[in-house]
Amino acid sequence: AELKHSRVAMLAFVGWCMNGAGYHFPGYLSEAEGVTFESLSKLAPKEAWEAMPTSGKAQIVFSIFIAEVVSEMYKPHYTQAGDDFDPIGGLKRYKTPEAMLKAQNTELANGRLA
Repeated sequence: AELKHSRVAMLAFVGWCMNGAGYHFPGYLSEAEGVTFESLSKLAPKEAWEAMPTSGKAQIVFSIFIAEVVSEMYKPHYTQAGDDFDPIGGLKRYKTPEAMLKAQNTELANGRLA
């Protein structure tokens, strides 16, 4: 669970940086309230969150809820041993179990930092 939450934290950090740098999606976040992604990207990240419509915040919470429910349905459960999810073969570059363990510990340390 710590690794899963670390990955989410790292993704959130990248999103925070992208927002702070002024990158945004095109179009409206809420057409009814006249809020565009561009208008939020001009604000500091915390101000952008506060200016986001309640419906947008609800979508984020609902998406997280669905992701958590779906992840609980997978067998074997994510807390049990199982195959690593590696659709593009990125883990094959680690020739020894020690190298793989070092890479996993590095990822976990980066997640804790995020």
